[in-house]
Amino acid sequence: MLSTDNRQPTTTKESLPNQPPTPGEGALPKRISTQPTTAKNKKFPQTRFYLKEFGMMENCCLRKVKKSMGLPQPVKQQVINEYQKHETDTGSADLQVAILTERVKQLSKHLETNPKDHACRRGLLKVIGQRKHLLSYILKQDRARYQNLIRRLGIRG
Repeated sequence: MLSTDNRQPTTTKESLPNQPPTPGEGALPKRISTQPTTAKNKKFPQTRFYLKEFGMMENCCLRKVKKSMGLPQPVKQQVINEYQKHETDTGSADLQVAILTERVKQLSKHLETNPKDHACRRGLLKVIGQRKHLLSYILKQDRARYQNLIRRLGIRG
């Protein structure tokens, strides 16, 4: 026995496979032009696609972005508040040494738990070298300021 279905087919957007979704429905807009450009470094070309409807630019690059082990923002702000010379001081040598000292403490703690992390060890040595250079600059400028700073930071002693 054959069953006859008297229902009419509905015409919705799901039933029409050839119809592209509209931009208001969360679909990405069509790319209208592809213009390959190169970065300053010729080894890593970048391709930029200009998006039609939103006027945005999508930047595609094959390089991986490595995250650095910087200081968390609250810790950095606390160090800045403690060691700044005046209200708007964000880059004096004393302040830079204090920030680098916190970074040395963080990297040393990381190396205690990860002794085979040689890239981190290299980074630690670079940070220590920067701090040493800044401390020698402060020593040349004002010996009392240098003594006060290393006493406050608890280093070299």
